[in-house]
Amino acid sequence: MSTAVDHLQLLPDAEPDLSVLGSVTRVSDDAFEIMESILWGRLKAMRNRMQRLLSQSRGNAILTAAADVYNGLSPVHRARVLVSSEFCECYSMIHVDPRFAAAHARSSDDDQVLFQIRLYDIVSREKALADLEAGNVGAYLRQMKTDRVYSPLGDKVAVRGDFGHWEVQRAPSIGEVVTVDFDSPVARNYEARSGILSQRCLDFTPEEKEVVVEKLQTALEQIDAVEPAYGFLIRNFVRRIIVRKSIESLDGPEEFDRVFGSEHVPRQPGSFRMLNTHLPDMTADACMESIMHESTHNFLAAWELANGPFVMHNQKDRPVSPWSGNGIPNSSFIHAAFIYFICHRMYVRHMASVDPSESSRLAYLQKRLAKFVAGYLIPHHVCDQLVLPSPLPDALREIIGSFQQEIKATYTKRAAEEGTP
Repeated sequence: MSTAVDHLQLLPDAEPDLSVLGSVTRVSDDAFEIMESILWGRLKAMRNRMQRLLSQSRGNAILTAAADVYNGLSPVHRARVLVSSEFCECYSMIHVDPRFAAAHARSSDDDQVLFQIRLYDIVSREKALADLEAGNVGAYLRQMKTDRVYSPLGDKVAVRGDFGHWEVQRAPSIGEVVTVDFDSPVARNYEARSGILSQRCLDFTPEEKEVVVEKLQTALEQIDAVEPAYGFLIRNFVRRIIVRKSIESLDGPEEFDRVFGSEHVPRQPGSFRMLNTHLPDMTADACMESIMHESTHNFLAAWELANGPFVMHNQKDRPVSPWSGNGIPNSSFIHAAFIYFICHRMYVRHMASVDPSESSRLAYLQKRLAKFVAGYLIPHHVCDQLVLPSPLPDALREIIGSFQQEIKATYTKRAAEEGTP
């Protein structure tokens, strides 16, 4: 029986409507509908990318094998592959989109073969898990030398018992759909350029895993309570949170900024990473910010996958962020302008729900709010910080400018009411 996935068609090229991003950020009446449309757009774009890769399979044994496996999957399982961060990363390595070319180094022929093998492995793992759920142990699992095989989304794992029997287990999750990944090969990978995955990879205890999942679930529920649309955004644009443990305990406050962190990697949309979330110093309130920050990156990245990047990705030109004082790529700067507005909006509402007697929580939230606000209070348009070869689209500049105007107006009024300069 066919499903909607069978009939996905790429939309004709048209000028993308950037105003919808402002509508979601401020949660207009049609925010949920807009997000669903962006999700469909991303899925269509990723299906087109898969078709582009597999169309090159003639005379290529690896791609031919990958095409056979992929085409044998049900529409649901194809969609699971397409929205996985593993597939998107693999695609970006095999086929460099000219719109993102400046961000990629040219790979060798040997690299291309390895990436094609990875593509075959991605679709094969999805098939293996689907078959196992149907009661069949396929050739892929029978030939495995390891005892665990993870789905491309990381949400399911095939586990081989002591007597060779395979079974499907679910990875821990929050919000019922967002996987918390402690142990997959993706989670334990080393990446020299990553602030998270370049750290030591220590094993979590079962108790620490429970603490992390409970803390992230609490953070998500708090976000749901203050803005349900943001909870919807998180559940739909994020499928995997990779958690890394690099230390056992926090020795002193001077280490705080070095041992906690989170990051989103553009080549891995639908996922993000967090560091040392098991430590008590990383509270549920702090996790709210990390989850919302990185999920907003994923939301904006999904829009860019479907419509093209806001600006050419380039690591060379790095404007100074008025929020951090660091030089960051133009693309990251644009994301930041949305992220800090959303986090500000979220924390303002969250503070209203915190009991006045919880002074330490309120002090923490107020400190973070001050950071969110600071970047918008510079004396010129935020976008004037950008270092671009051509002007930013007017619609995008206008949206970001409206965030800045709203923040300035709010705090100018507050300062006047409090009699502060």
